[in-house]
Amino acid sequence: MGKNKKCHPYQRFSGGPVFRLIPGTSTLPYVGYYQEVNLRPYGNLSHDWLSKLEPYAPRQITGDFIKRLEWVLINYIKNRAGTLAATPWHDKERGLIDGLEAINTAVRALLSAVDKSVPATSYILQRLEQIKEPHFARDDFYPQLSQLNWRTHLLLEELRAEEERGDALPMRSAWWSFVFGIATIYRDLGGSITVSKVSGANQATTKHSKFVKFAHAAMLEFPCDLREHTAGNHGNINSFSDALSDEIGRLRGLEGHSQKNEAAFSLRLRANGGLSPSIRNKDAP
Repeated sequence: MGKNKKCHPYQRFSGGPVFRLIPGTSTLPYVGYYQEVNLRPYGNLSHDWLSKLEPYAPRQITGDFIKRLEWVLINYIKNRAGTLAATPWHDKERGLIDGLEAINTAVRALLSAVDKSVPATSYILQRLEQIKEPHFARDDFYPQLSQLNWRTHLLLEELRAEEERGDALPMRSAWWSFVFGIATIYRDLGGSITVSKVSGANQATTKHSKFVKFAHAAMLEFPCDLREHTAGNHGNINSFSDALSDEIGRLRGLEGHSQKNEAAFSLRLRANGGLSPSIRNKDAP
């Protein structure tokens, strides 16, 4: 049995109940649930999300279909929030490797300054020791400083190797999972998956399919800052349709779609989306 690769935890999800004190009383009622990733809070689905999607569904959404659809949407929110708030390998302000390099550089500079064999350094260290209790001689802090320098150097080598190997936690594409999940469920409901590219020539006359409207309505139920390929409260269904068409095209493996590959397309939806009752994602309820 092979040894698992070391994964770097650059996503940290947390959450909990929220209570709010009623002014002038000692009552602390429950008002909701907060959730965040890497200290970035993110929202959830609107309470009436299902009613916004049903007008575009092939038939009434009931039972397990509601649970499956809700899981796809909530999974998108978590993946999208995790992607936006994930700690990257490189970034001057919040990158893992850049941050550690800054610490290592500072520690080495401090050690170099303390190690200077000049009268000024000796005098400064003596005065530091005399300022106040507790005792603070060079031998008190120098071993710890050396240890920090050694550890940051070793960790820096580890992180660079992990980056080179691609050992970070897998960043599942929120958009990818959303499209596969929505398409799988829409097909299982008996609908036909048709998507059109919108160009300047046909922009005024384009009539979007019910599938596009269904997926677009779902996207608009996410918090504004988590949406993709749409803008504002009302969204831009044309740009959304273009992005959706590209993703469905990649799924089909070709630009056009014929009866010959209909069965294969349906099987790939189930296998990749992982959301049909018989092949359900292990994280799904």
